[in-house]
Amino acid sequence: MVTDIFKLANSKRAAAEWEGNYGGLIMLLVISTSIIAYVLLTTETERERLGIIPEEYTRTLLDVSPGLVSQESASESKSAMFNLGAINLDYSVQKSTELLRSQLSVQKSAFRDSRAKIPVSIKPNVETATIEAVVSDKIGDGSLIILFNGKEIFSQQLGLNQKIHAPLPKSLLAETNVLEISVSSPGAKFWQTNSYSLLNVNLVTTAYEEGRATKAASFSLSGEQATGIESAQLQLYAGKTVSSANLKISVNGKEIYDGAKIGTLDVSIPAESLRGGMNALGFTVAKDGAYKISFAKVIVRYSKAASTAKKYNVLLNDYNTKQIAQNNLYCILSAARGSGGSSVTATVNNKATELFFSEGSAQEDICRYLRAGDNTIALTADEDVSLSSLKLTVMAKQ
Repeated sequence: MVTDIFKLANSKRAAAEWEGNYGGLIMLLVISTSIIAYVLLTTETERERLGIIPEEYTRTLLDVSPGLVSQESASESKSAMFNLGAINLDYSVQKSTELLRSQLSVQKSAFRDSRAKIPVSIKPNVETATIEAVVSDKIGDGSLIILFNGKEIFSQQLGLNQKIHAPLPKSLLAETNVLEISVSSPGAKFWQTNSYSLLNVNLVTTAYEEGRATKAASFSLSGEQATGIESAQLQLYAGKTVSSANLKISVNGKEIYDGAKIGTLDVSIPAESLRGGMNALGFTVAKDGAYKISFAKVIVRYSKAASTAKKYNVLLNDYNTKQIAQNNLYCILSAARGSGGSSVTATVNNKATELFFSEGSAQEDICRYLRAGDNTIALTADEDVSLSSLKLTVMAKQ
């Protein structure tokens, strides 16, 4: 029994010694393996950020096919004209006539009362409303009575062929209404009958129609026209058709004119108000005004470069910037010529260097011209040169 106890104690002591001697070694191996796996699995950019760079470091920052490279020349001025056609604006009050009944008859006697009830719909924007008709026949000497929504608006003795003109008070107007026409009683002459026959019972209304007050027109600019605008003008002839009221003109929602001039207008359009693609013109007349616009056109003058430099953007990251500063990298700008002249001028961040072709290829170390972040490389040539490729490669110095 005692012997067993000593064996158990020795076993636990041995386990403790093993953990103390080898446990730390195992932990170190696990950490080392994790670091190696991370390095192997991380991207090239991540390894650069961590300063883990292979011995043979090469990275291509630019790889394009420029095509034809020629001399950059001064721009030329061009113009484009866009005809808008005729534009009619009318925000004056408009008269409208609605036939309620082509004919009707009303009569009243001691024994009979025949009257007409007509439903009437009226739009909310109506300014004035009137009932009009013509007396085609009558019997007796009674008065014609007209009620609108239960309120008497007309009561008068009328003669044959006489015209009826009964204005409706605006306070009585509703979306749904009832027009009632009758004739007065013969009174003491109970044996008589009073009657009227009417022709063309009309509802005559006046209203302002906002849709007639605004018109739209449009024109489209190409990208070249939009980016090189020197000036833009809207030319038109404005003729007044009713009382004077202001005319407003806008381009892409921005007002460019507000006035009441009659005749020829020449309105300047700010270049910043225009854009490539579709441009919208808006014409609006103030209330009680109307214009007839003719010969409307937009003239855009813009500059067009006859030949421009081929330009490319290159991004230099922090690691490459640091390695260039420490003189650890080459920055090789290389070009392959298909045909044409013997050299190309490469302007890197406004500093020019010449690429001279030997057996169809040329290269130059441009590290001294590069800077952190965005870089611009522009290509021009005194003689036309066709380039099949242009590359910028950074590589470690051996």
